Amino acid sequence: MATFHFRINQMPIPQSRPRFTRNGHVYDDRVQYKKKFREELEPQIPMELFNELKEAEFLEFHVNYFFRMGARVSKKMKKKLEGTPHTKRPDIDNLLKFTLDCFLPYIKDDGCVYRCTANKIFAYEHSTEITLHAMSCVPEDYANIRRESMHVLPVETGSDGKATLVRIL
Repeated sequence: MATFHFRINQMPIPQSRPRFTRNGHVYDDRVQYKKKFREELEPQIPMELFNELKEAEFLEFHVNYFFRMGARVSKKMKKKLEGTPHTKRPDIDNLLKFTLDCFLPYIKDDGCVYRCTANKIFAYEHSTEITLHAMSCVPEDYANIRRESMHVLPVETGSDGKATLVRIL
């Protein structure tokens, strides 16, 4: 398992809705932002591990989005807000879509991401911190996750011969 850490020192950008020309063609209005993101990301990928990242079957993303507090916020309030959750726009799912789209040239497919966690946090400067775990075999904790999700409720047979589910409190 290889672990990669990246830090992008720019404002986190969300993925926008698809845009259409007058002729009905679809275009991506975030191309320049993705290019800038990739320009900052590429030097941080170690060349000796580049192939391992490209060939990984399972990817796990942990992303922290840091949003700068407004210019009109007092110093006292900035100290209070630093490190607290950012609950305003943009939505976290659109931020993740943009981040995963930016990684597409470096990973096999964004469909191989099996776990993803993200946080939006107030900070003094804009940035995005990404921790990526790349694995070529089934993750050890995958079997536990699968077992927990397939939990079957116990069944009891009553005196009338009918099966009833047991309620777990």
